[in-house]
Amino acid sequence: MKQIKIGRGDGCDVVINDVAVSREHLEIFQDDEGNTFLTDLNSSNGTFVNGSRITGSIMLSSNDIVKVGNSVLPWRNYLSEKVESEGPASSAVDKKVEEELPISVPPKKKTNTRTVIIVLIVLLVGILIAFLIQNANKNRGGQDDSNENQELNHSEDNNLDVSSQGQEIDGGSPSNDVIIEPGAVDYDFSCLSEQDETATTDVINVLSDIEGGLIDMFGEEVSISEEQEMGRDLLSEISVSDFGNDYDRIQRICNSLVRSVPNKKGYHYNVHFVNEDVLNAFTAGGQIFVYKGMIDFCRNDNELAAIIAHEIAHNELGHIKRKMSEIKTMESIGGELTAEIFMAATMSFGQKMETHCDLYGIDLAIKAGYNGCEVVNVWERMEDSHFNSTEAMIRSHPFSEQRANCCQNHIDSYHYNKCK
Repeated sequence: MKQIKIGRGDGCDVVINDVAVSREHLEIFQDDEGNTFLTDLNSSNGTFVNGSRITGSIMLSSNDIVKVGNSVLPWRNYLSEKVESEGPASSAVDKKVEEELPISVPPKKKTNTRTVIIVLIVLLVGILIAFLIQNANKNRGGQDDSNENQELNHSEDNNLDVSSQGQEIDGGSPSNDVIIEPGAVDYDFSCLSEQDETATTDVINVLSDIEGGLIDMFGEEVSISEEQEMGRDLLSEISVSDFGNDYDRIQRICNSLVRSVPNKKGYHYNVHFVNEDVLNAFTAGGQIFVYKGMIDFCRNDNELAAIIAHEIAHNELGHIKRKMSEIKTMESIGGELTAEIFMAATMSFGQKMETHCDLYGIDLAIKAGYNGCEVVNVWERMEDSHFNSTEAMIRSHPFSEQRANCCQNHIDSYHYNKCK
């Protein structure tokens, strides 16, 4: 009698290092009479036998092809000898077996030299475009300064208050002062560059868009199930305290926000309280972690709702999926070290996504009945250095003054009467 557990967890008899494989994915059992049974252990992405996803347990025949994640399992070898945890199971199979893989199970994407060369060429072109933008903005700086007084005089001649953006001239309500569906408007990110005379932020944003396009074209696919598995993995590693007044508070706010999310992508949201005095909140796969330090920093439910809405936005806008796709793609090209170097080199590309979530979060909080406009107060109170072009290139988040500015611009454009 033999019993073999297979999965991504270190405690399994066969360990498969594949993000599409659950920690305890499946079990193979052979009785004393030589009959072999396979049981799927409620895995996220399923176990496929001859192209069909199985449920529960089935008996295996000697010619059955078993596939999990991106690996075809040499399951007969596991039964013919003693199995030890020896790292990833081999996904290499002979040509005959590869040809017999059912169409319903997509083969793993293969990255060839031509694809890598194309990616590098597009990146170089993107860098060139970004620096051309940077130089153009520098040259335009002098001209903008020379026209500043003329523009101010023009405003005075027309008896207009420069600070009254978003208001009618007669003091009435802006025509667009209605509930904005989160994600239904074109969000303006030009505010990120308003204090950036060197156009560093423009460079970051251009390269971020190019990188995102490349991931869409060449990147490894990531399912919601994989995202949710990542979230569960984080939950198993972080000590949460899901009880007490703080937990009840964020749970109530989160539930209200989730009910207001339009066109939900299918995440099952859970919010967790981390009893540590750290100014932080983050998310993955629908799991939202809010630290005590962040809860204490927020002065009321309105500010806290905007923070939690920001985390929901990361899921709904596909930002977690993009990061996971980047990691999988870079690992397929050059392994884990390549992925780590790439993620470190593109850390600053997340600044635009963070701002996107700030603005989406304002709309979502307001739709849920909170005064999401108060998030401006959060960024204005946040201790942060002033904009520095050198530091901006290595930051994963925009400077707090930039975020406050972007949020205020969005409020002036869409929520003036709701926030005054």
